[in-house]
Amino acid sequence: MRGMVPFVPKEALDLKRKPVLILGGLEDPIVGTDEVNDLAGIFRTANATITLHWEKIGHILAQGDVLMAFDWVRKFYETSRLA
Repeated sequence: MRGMVPFVPKEALDLKRKPVLILGGLEDPIVGTDEVNDLAGIFRTANATITLHWEKIGHILAQGDVLMAFDWVRKFYETSRLA
C-alpha cells in the first residue's frame, strides 16, 4: 500500500508464484508513480505474480484500495485452500 523502493536487491530473488499486491496513488506527493513502477519491476524481475492497482488519490488509502485488497486476499486465500 503506497509502496516505496527502500533498496534495490543486490542479488536476484526468486519469488516465483508469490503473489504481490501494490496499491498506488496517482496523485501521491510522497511516492511518485515512477517509484511505484520501479517497485513493481523489482518484483517482476524476481518472477513474482504482480497485481498493480491505481487510485486517483494521494498518499491516503481510498475505499477502492480496501476493496481491491479484500478481493485480492480472498482470491489468493481461496485458491491456496483449494489446492
